[in-house]
Amino acid sequence: MALYRCVATGIYPSTTGWDFTQYCNSSISLSAAGSAWNTAVSALWSGATAHFATSVALSQTTVYEVDPSTGIAGSKVVTGNSTPGTGSGQPLPPDTAVCVSKTTVQLGPEGRGRFYLPPLIAGDLSAGFILAGTVTTLVAAVKAMYDSLTGASMTPVLYGLKSKVIFNLSGFSIDNKWDSQRRRSRKMVGTRTTSPL
Repeated sequence: MALYRCVATGIYPSTTGWDFTQYCNSSISLSAAGSAWNTAVSALWSGATAHFATSVALSQTTVYEVDPSTGIAGSKVVTGNSTPGTGSGQPLPPDTAVCVSKTTVQLGPEGRGRFYLPPLIAGDLSAGFILAGTVTTLVAAVKAMYDSLTGASMTPVLYGLKSKVIFNLSGFSIDNKWDSQRRRSRKMVGTRTTSPL
């Protein structure tokens, strides 16, 4: 049984990038895992594409084979997947994100995880919250990703970077509150307007 670190990577305007990660246990080869992860991410993207602006795009998927006793990644396989969103309008700021909260049967913080989807379009904003219909669509898209993984004999897991303990995922949730991913906006170069007193 191998532990794989699966990463989806994409672009946002102004050269800012985004990514998210999911660990999986599987007995399939690294090459097969790379193909399975790319197919699963494509399923998510297809289901949610209308909520990503055309300037927000998926660019590639990567799978690393990880030593579970150390957390160190070894061999990897990279698959190009240049697919822009189809949503109309402007994207929200890169650090305004939707959080996918992951759960396991383990109680406490050790049994919970998360990842962040790419920035959505401004039309998904409603009175400071995420539109209810958008949340429903995103849940279905993430579920399609996980269904694709399990159908390819990839078991989604939570891997403790410090504890090195592995728990199988039991579910996930998305709420209607916006979250923040500050690291996604660090590469943006802003302009400043000053004024004398």
